[in-house]
Parts: sequence; C-alpha cells; structure tokens
Amino acid sequence: MIYTLKTPIEHAGESITELELAEPTTKMVRELGLPFSLTESGMPQPITKICATYVSKLGKIPPSVVDKLAVSDFTALTWTVVGFFGDTAQTI
Repeated sequence: MIYTLKTPIEHAGESITELELAEPTTKMVRELGLPFSLTESGMPQPITKICATYVSKLGKIPPSVVDKLAVSDFTALTWTVVGFFGDTAQTI
C-alpha cells in the first residue's frame, strides 16, 4: 500500500514524499499486539504508540522518521495500519 505524504519530510539528505507499507505478518502482530482497542460502541480506536511502531516496521523506516511526519500524515497512516485488520477491528 503506497501512501503519498501531504507534507514531505527530509531524512538523510533525501526528500521522502511517499511511504510504501507492507502488510503486517502474524509474527509482527504477536510481537507488537493489535494496533487498536475497541470503544464501548465497538468501533476501533488506534493505539498511537503501537501504530507508530507498525508504520516504522511496515514502511521500513526508522522511528526517528516516523517522528518527523506531519500529524495529518501520521493520523492517516495510523488508520491505514488499523485498516489492515479489516472487519476484525470491528468484531473483536
């Protein structure tokens, strides 16, 4: 899944304009846990710390680059991570 950043960032002298996120593996989910909890109404609520780790690992970027993301891009990427879990996020 390719996400085009609304606000490009600089890292190691390069401009990063998009991130390609691989799908999470079962091993990764076992190690990191689910990137969301459920609200009382059963809707997924992202867990930002865990989502940041997923963005780093799935996008093959260091955590320091995740920290440079604009809040709007990080928020969109957070929901992208939750979206990898599909309907599971609403039925757990």
